[in-house]
Amino acid sequence: MNRTFQNILCWILCWRVVRSFSVVSHRPIDSRALAMSRRSSKIQASSSDKENNNDGEVGTDPNWIEKSFPVQKDEKVDPKAIDDYNLGISGVSFGTGDLSKRMYDVIERKSSLQIATPEIIRAFKLYAMDFTAKEAVKAALKQNGLEISLKEDEEDQGMWGDVDSIFLLDDQGNRLREMYDSWEEVVDKWTPGQGFDFVARQVPAKMRELSLDELLQALDPKGELRAQAKEAGMYLPDEGILSLKDMANENVRRTEMPPREASDEARAYSGDATKRGYLPIRASDLLFDSMNADGTENRRTLIHVMDAMVSHGCLLVDLSDEGTTFAKVKPIAKLWKATETFFCSDETNFDAISSMETVQETGSQHAKVGFASYMDGNMQFLETRLTRNGEILPAEALSFLGPDASNVLSEAFFTIGDVGKDVLRIVTSAATQETGRLDGATASEAAILLADELLDDGRSLGQTPIHYKEAAVSMSPLRLCRYSNQAKEELNKQGDDDESETSEIFGAHTDSTFITAVPVAAVAGLEIYDEEAEKWYRPELFARRVWEAERQARGLDQDALEEEVDGEAIPWHSRYVVMMPGELLQLVTRQEVLAAVHRVVAARRGVPRLSAPILLRCRPGTRMDVNRYLGGFGESGSNDDDDDDDESDAILREADGMTVEEIHDAMQLAAK
Repeated sequence: MNRTFQNILCWILCWRVVRSFSVVSHRPIDSRALAMSRRSSKIQASSSDKENNNDGEVGTDPNWIEKSFPVQKDEKVDPKAIDDYNLGISGVSFGTGDLSKRMYDVIERKSSLQIATPEIIRAFKLYAMDFTAKEAVKAALKQNGLEISLKEDEEDQGMWGDVDSIFLLDDQGNRLREMYDSWEEVVDKWTPGQGFDFVARQVPAKMRELSLDELLQALDPKGELRAQAKEAGMYLPDEGILSLKDMANENVRRTEMPPREASDEARAYSGDATKRGYLPIRASDLLFDSMNADGTENRRTLIHVMDAMVSHGCLLVDLSDEGTTFAKVKPIAKLWKATETFFCSDETNFDAISSMETVQETGSQHAKVGFASYMDGNMQFLETRLTRNGEILPAEALSFLGPDASNVLSEAFFTIGDVGKDVLRIVTSAATQETGRLDGATASEAAILLADELLDDGRSLGQTPIHYKEAAVSMSPLRLCRYSNQAKEELNKQGDDDESETSEIFGAHTDSTFITAVPVAAVAGLEIYDEEAEKWYRPELFARRVWEAERQARGLDQDALEEEVDGEAIPWHSRYVVMMPGELLQLVTRQEVLAAVHRVVAARRGVPRLSAPILLRCRPGTRMDVNRYLGGFGESGSNDDDDDDDESDAILREADGMTVEEIHDAMQLAAK
């Protein structure tokens, strides 16, 4: 077997397990402070090196570090500069024996090869040794305030440094006599689990930035300030999120972090078309029918969805499949017409509609229907809900929504709700696989059960093995909204000297939903805090850019606001819907996907923004069953690697067996 084939084989077998390892406990490396390396060409290893006047070039201790190339004494320190380093690594200090055995065992276990030939075993051993050495070097760099500076794929393909001066160790950790200059020379004499010393040369590294945990530890080493904060009811981010209360408080903190200022449309952030996570995904790609034949999710779709939800807090869906079908678009166009009729018609009598009141038939005290107006009319909401019989509540609002209003709202609800259900299935499956609780088709099957049984899509659940009580009314509302900034403009006429033309109308918050589905509005105003870009992102502006680019490519008027489909005028924005993750999705993904922090802004002299979001919540009376939906819990208490499993499962352990109402109440009460 040649070297190229060895590398390819090992890469295919091991790339998914690489991130799951960490170097075992070890004592600090024997080097001088990193600050000295900034002023001299080498970091000497020990006092004995000084006495021998070897300037640390090789180092008499097994652990040492030096810069690969000399620097001038007056050279300025650049914290972002990448330099090459040479390191001597002790197998005893860094546990190369134990880690290499664990790595080799995983390779064997993950391998699907029926016959392990000597060449294959040799390839496994080569990868295990190289991986172990890389992890030891990364730990040594960390002790000296440095971090390796390579992309992950470069690290795993053996590009992280050159290794020589390899010594195998006996059972007592003593070096054997012979020295080897490469893994190929030593691999046939090495037994998995046997420790080894080595030298790594020309390892690219840069100064390491302190994590938040490390910074807090440095500022408060005894934990006294954290103890006082906890007594005062404050949540500190380095303490971990271990309960529903912690998660709720952390989401409150996240809503308070972004700036309150708002930019006008010309200066607002509208995404990056070069990054996949911003681009719209075709609605048909999300369908159950688009899954692989073996029952797994399409990988391209899965990556697109997760990239959007994790990095940017939302997924933009094209209901028209890039203008090729309009079956899902027409119901949304009718919904927009009904929304406009309700808010813009002189015939609408808001006083004739009951104010927000609880719908007891949902089985939850949090379910409301009715009309509400806030901030001198700046925010107006009509909360509607669908009965299991297909009727719309409140009934008295239907006469103001235009002809056939009940069918219009219910058809739009089902159209958008089904897309949201597909997104929930894909995200849950991906997160469950990421944690290793379930794999492949098994994760998809469990995610399908969760989406069918827990998400309230407005339909009756029917026969199912789970125990629940069918509620007569859906917990997932369709909300018609009108946002304006007219009250602030009136204040401006009276002498308000605020120069901002655009301001926050509905403040930053997260939703107690699986998915909050927001059809793209004609007037952009929805803003989502983009975790990757660290700024407020307006997906409706990005959708407009996509529409204009498509029209331009087809030689059509890109400034058009409508397109004709089968003799109907369809508003351009009816094509698109924004899917945002809610708190319930954060829970079932073990916080892989965080609830989107979002708000609504409006321009003072702008046209009011109409909106029609659907808040996809839990089916009343159902209970969280972690084994059924999410593959159960990881092992605990066996070794250090289970610490992350314990933390990711802690909230689910609390929620397991709780009704969705109890989960909702626990989070809402904690956040107050």
